[in-house]
Amino acid sequence: MVTIIADTTSSLPLETLKALGIPTLPQFIVFGDKQYQDDIELDTATFLQKLKASPTLPKTSAPSPDLYRPLYKIFT
Repeated sequence: MVTIIADTTSSLPLETLKALGIPTLPQFIVFGDKQYQDDIELDTATFLQKLKASPTLPKTSAPSPDLYRPLYKIFT
């Protein structure tokens, strides 16, 4: 069995992911010294506001392996 897991920056519509049963994990977005979970702690409108106000571009960080473990247990 093959299971696809996407992160929130996959550019796939959330409705499509839900309809296909594809679980998603949040990408981490870092502004300065503050880290946010995409689509959980930071929605698109807030991201764009922060982006306009920030003197530097944000960075991203991949989800940690600990976030994947519960999904792997479900599908194995």
